[in-house]
Amino acid sequence: MRIRTPADFGAVARQRRRDLKLSQNELAERSGVTRQWLVRFEKGSREVALSKVFAVLTELDLLVRVDATRSGDEAIPPMLIPTMTMSELRMDSARLSEVREAIQFIDRSSSESTGA
Repeated sequence: MRIRTPADFGAVARQRRRDLKLSQNELAERSGVTRQWLVRFEKGSREVALSKVFAVLTELDLLVRVDATRSGDEAIPPMLIPTMTMSELRMDSARLSEVREAIQFIDRSSSESTGA
């Protein structure tokens, strides 16, 4: 799903919470936020802390992917996009080091192929 506004983001989180049959109180408690904060987030408030947004997304097991665009709606095709849920991103330091090395390799390869 393409998300362009805070309201879009809140709507996706609200629908996922409902799909998981969680109340706002349950999700707020699991995420470490207040119910009032969760209500504001689900309604699309622009005044929410990103760290709290990611805490909620982790509990909802939602994946966030950011794609660059050249212009308008023409997306740049990704060479390699690792697809992981937020819970899978919780990893030990050895695995984190492997991921960093892979990202650096991809960045170097992309720069070389574009002549940058």
